[in-house]
Amino acid sequence: MEHEGKLDELEQDPIEAAIARGDPASRSYAIEISVRRALRVLTAGELAIVEGYYFDGRSMPQLSRATGVPLDFVRIAHRRALAKLEIELTPLVARMFGLEAIQLPDCAICRGEWRTTAERILDARTPDMTWGQIAVRIERAVGWKASSPQTLITHQRKHRKFERIPDQIGKGEDECIHHIISEDNTR
Repeated sequence: MEHEGKLDELEQDPIEAAIARGDPASRSYAIEISVRRALRVLTAGELAIVEGYYFDGRSMPQLSRATGVPLDFVRIAHRRALAKLEIELTPLVARMFGLEAIQLPDCAICRGEWRTTAERILDARTPDMTWGQIAVRIERAVGWKASSPQTLITHQRKHRKFERIPDQIGKGEDECIHHIISEDNTR
């Protein structure tokens, strides 16, 4: 492989190494590593939808039938996955291609290095849980204390760019989410 001697350097910071080297093979490798890292923020269900739709060429109705998950839930999980990938890959696009990045909201959660952990806790919220309980769980997990529950609510509703999955046919919100992403806790 052409850049075998530079593998350690690329794995540590592939974007900076690729920019410094400038050759197409290093840039391509850096992009691949960055996309693989970005895919890690997706839950197992979101990843399955992205892979099925973009890599296997399956339609949303086909994914719905194959998983037994309602089509609306598949579409919501797809939009949610794309929103997560956009957040993760925007800095890559800005640095590699010189395109102006979308500015993230001035939100403590959006800026936090622990964002993915906090969002997983937000995702695990069940209808019987209060936002105060969620705030306590986030504080225990990442050491950040929300100034108010409204901070969490605003982040969840506006900054994540996807809507909450509504109750459907007697199922609670969390049950529907876990129907789609049942492997989430194994990641």
